[in-house]
Amino acid sequence: MTINLLHFRSLLIAGTMTCIVSAGSVEKPFEVGTWANFCKGAVSHTFDDNTSNQLTKAVPLFNEKGFHMTIFTSPYYRPNWNGIRSAFAQGHEIGSHSIKHESNATDFAASQKYIQDSVPGEQCISYAYPNCTYPSGASNVYVASRGCEGYPAPKTPDFNNIKAQLIASAQYGNIMDVNGMNKLVDAAIQEAGWSIYLHHGVEGDYMFAATPLNDLSQNLDYIAKNRDKVWCETFGNVARYIKERDAVTVKKKASDDKSITVEITDNLDNKIFNYPLSIRLPVENTWDKPSVTVKQAGKDVQDTIVSVDGKEYLMFQAVPDGGDVVITFGATTSVKNSVSFNGNAAPITRLRSSLVINRQQFNNNISVTLFNLDGKTIACYKLKNDESTVDLNGITFSGSTFIANVSDGVTTSSLLVHR
Repeated sequence: MTINLLHFRSLLIAGTMTCIVSAGSVEKPFEVGTWANFCKGAVSHTFDDNTSNQLTKAVPLFNEKGFHMTIFTSPYYRPNWNGIRSAFAQGHEIGSHSIKHESNATDFAASQKYIQDSVPGEQCISYAYPNCTYPSGASNVYVASRGCEGYPAPKTPDFNNIKAQLIASAQYGNIMDVNGMNKLVDAAIQEAGWSIYLHHGVEGDYMFAATPLNDLSQNLDYIAKNRDKVWCETFGNVARYIKERDAVTVKKKASDDKSITVEITDNLDNKIFNYPLSIRLPVENTWDKPSVTVKQAGKDVQDTIVSVDGKEYLMFQAVPDGGDVVITFGATTSVKNSVSFNGNAAPITRLRSSLVINRQQFNNNISVTLFNLDGKTIACYKLKNDESTVDLNGITFSGSTFIANVSDGVTTSSLLVHR
């Protein structure tokens, strides 16, 4: 059983420049996005020192807005491990901030293991230097390490010391309100870079620097409003994307009049580097666009037809070394299981003209709400217990982009949808 909501297929980006990287070996006509979804820039929100409101206020806020954050944890501050494990289970990253909040090269590996043991399943690939001091050797243990020296970082940063901007401190950068916070978004877009927020407290729970919750909420709204231009993800996942992007090889393996088989590989450790890259190729005139499907290793992946400067592209998400990608132009089949995303089933995905809800990620009483980018509700529906697919047909509204929010009252997930 399905619910008719809204018909869409194409994302209009006409007249704008999208970001493309010249990766290791990307065969024409394929292109790999500098940032996910071919956004112009990236941002990450990171939080240090285990303040209480990070878990009780910031995590629920990020869940509500449909974004993920990175919590850099140190045992020195006696963290709430149950709360941290819960945050990790909701998609947020847990990184290391050392054992004793001291920059000591001898505890790089020990602090990583402490996080791994305390938060089962967290690989702990990210490190934040305490006190903005940088002993050498972090890159021998971690994929990426965060420093403190402004914004934005370039599209390929120094992974041993990626600069970040301290928030809510007049002494370090004077980013004191939402207007200052939004400048990091603008800079990432304008410079095709990666702006990283360095928070400590939230809503007055830390003497040194505490970000007001309302400012944080408004900043996330600003990011959502510019979601077609800026990509917001955890520190570790952005680092994964960059390293995969710079190492990837994309080439056509086979083709006929009904399909193209694409090989996507890199030289990285697949246990760590398993984040999907955004890849696109021009749509051919001979394709039956409504029936195009994209699968990797036999499983559906996220795909969409986008228009860039009047030219149509098929954009899809694929993991290097995740198996051959097969693009077919024949008749569509019924919707399959939810797409595999970074090793886990994504709670909500778009598959052509449908939303696919992974019911295993939710309890019963699932609601689907559509919002425009100003936060106004377009439509709200309750799924029946046997419903997992939402067919988007029939509703019209001004604008080309909306947010689909899925919630069971406890777990919430959002997806940006482009017509």
